[in-house]
Amino acid sequence: MTRRLAALFGAAALISCACVGADPAVPAKPDAKTEALLKEISAGAASLQTLTADIVLTQVSRDSSGKLQVVRYNGAMRLKKPNLAIIVVRSDTFSQTVASDGKSLFQTLPGQFYTEGPVDAQGRNINVFWASPINLFFNTTMLSPTSKPGPVFGVAPPETLGGRIYEILTVSSQRPVVSVTRYYVSPEHLTLKAVTTVRQALMDIQFDATLLNVRVNPPLADSDFAYTPPAGSSRYVIPPATK
Repeated sequence: MTRRLAALFGAAALISCACVGADPAVPAKPDAKTEALLKEISAGAASLQTLTADIVLTQVSRDSSGKLQVVRYNGAMRLKKPNLAIIVVRSDTFSQTVASDGKSLFQTLPGQFYTEGPVDAQGRNINVFWASPINLFFNTTMLSPTSKPGPVFGVAPPETLGGRIYEILTVSSQRPVVSVTRYYVSPEHLTLKAVTTVRQALMDIQFDATLLNVRVNPPLADSDFAYTPPAGSSRYVIPPATK
């Protein structure tokens, strides 16, 4: 089980490092244009109290022979501040639920197992794989530069998706992995898509998280987030050496 978990969540750990890992070799101070977009992103995230959406997670890479490998998860989610969530994603071979009732954080695993632990008071440990728009919902200052050295923030030319123009924030890092993340910011200043490219010696790996059919601040009761693990499943306690 431990090996399966390491393989399953290795990509999530990699993308987490790519998005927020410190890079002591470069300054964190953005230029004025980038700083303005960062403020818009934080303000947009702060304006959200609840959110529902469909979610598509895609990982694109190549195997040792150069053959293209695509892993895709489709699902749906509902979120409520400060720390309530129900997120369900499925691929052809695997499904996962991440749920918080405000007290406990549940995560289903392969083989009829689940984990249960405390949820952060501000929901900052709620996420599924590389879905950084979920992180940003709960942690509205996630992309705020600090006085310490860190990733390089920038602005790329806007892109049009589905007839809507999105501003693009870029976050580049050299450590602990070489990566570039592009955050797609809607006209309402909401981050609805994030694409991270992780540079590796033999190949690049791309992680895409896209929110669709988004509903902003719909009425959601706390009771809408009640959760019970699937019948017949067993709680899995992660061994201390693998935490």
